[in-house]
Amino acid sequence: RNDVMRKTVQLWKTYDAFDTKSALWIPYYRAEATVAKPASKSVKASLYLHPAKDALLVIGNLSPDVVETAVKLNLSALGLAGRPVAARNALTLERTPCENGSLRVRVLPKSFRLIWVCTRRHGA
Repeated sequence: RNDVMRKTVQLWKTYDAFDTKSALWIPYYRAEATVAKPASKSVKASLYLHPAKDALLVIGNLSPDVVETAVKLNLSALGLAGRPVAARNALTLERTPCENGSLRVRVLPKSFRLIWVCTRRHGA
């Protein structure tokens, strides 16, 4: 079984479903100052954004250790303030805790998580 190929296919399906081609890309060095601030210094968060609709966060762990951290989202800057939001792991579809704009994520060493955040109306 080619597990790498299966994961790659799932990754591309996720990017297509989110429509990353029409989304605004915000790299971690801009995101941290404006829309997504990880609590851990070894974690970086970049994202694709469809303002007022949804965001696809790429949360990377640069350390050699497992990291459990929060990522604080600026819901106003994302256009999601005042609306109920939900989050899920975009590859496994498991719900990701998101309370008051703060995500809780566990990221393996030298790895990443794709987290899809949207208004509950849009189906996260």
